[in-house]
Amino acid sequence: MPEDEVKATPARWVPFAAAAVAGLAADGVMYPADAYSTHKQAASAPRNVRTLYRGFWAAAILGVPAHAVWLGTYDTLTERVHPALAGCCAEVAGGLLFVPAEVLKRRATLGHVGYTAVETPGTVARLVRQRGLRALYAGYFASVAAWTPFTMLYFASYEQLRDVLPRWGGSDLVAGGLGAAFAATVTSPVDLVATRVQTRYGGATTVGQVIRGVLREGVGRTAFRAAPARVLWLAPHAAIHMSVFQHLKRRVGDAVE
Repeated sequence: MPEDEVKATPARWVPFAAAAVAGLAADGVMYPADAYSTHKQAASAPRNVRTLYRGFWAAAILGVPAHAVWLGTYDTLTERVHPALAGCCAEVAGGLLFVPAEVLKRRATLGHVGYTAVETPGTVARLVRQRGLRALYAGYFASVAAWTPFTMLYFASYEQLRDVLPRWGGSDLVAGGLGAAFAATVTSPVDLVATRVQTRYGGATTVGQVIRGVLREGVGRTAFRAAPARVLWLAPHAAIHMSVFQHLKRRVGDAVE
């Protein structure tokens, strides 16, 4: 095998490995903010700080490979297509793992306010036996519809910011945080719908039922209710995620060459 092929082979897995580690780091730090955002969307409140880590195991078991597929796919495609299109493809691929993780962690987060609590792998098995695998993909299309616009806006903004910001050690952190803050605010109403479908908020099981409920509550008061909490979660999460990812990709890439 030619020498250049030997070097090319390990390089292909580097973005996926870096993305997995970066995802775990970002989720570990920002999971409480994610849980708080979920509470805001469901108009509930956490009992105490400890409960903000309920369901973290789902984020770790399913979220780590989901981050690897999501960001690894984006990084692989972004040199060939526009960042928005690469983000769209990454969301569709990563969503196959992200959606079950979101369903489990959100139900665990909201388990004490009347939703189906899912706190351990054992209860997940019971949930699947009772409702089938479809239970893990509740609101799948709503979730993909919510996160695809976010991902497209986020990566397009991130790449634009990287182009205009001076190249220094924290440029990926700043670009990731600002890009995510913008995308999170714009797409907050769509994420509200996805969250309520996944958690069966108010007994709603379809997008139409959730939208009718939002209209009854008042769009102006409800649609952006969780926007500040969503930005508080996603902006630092993206800042950590992208800065760790880019750092690891450079370091590991240099090491394997």
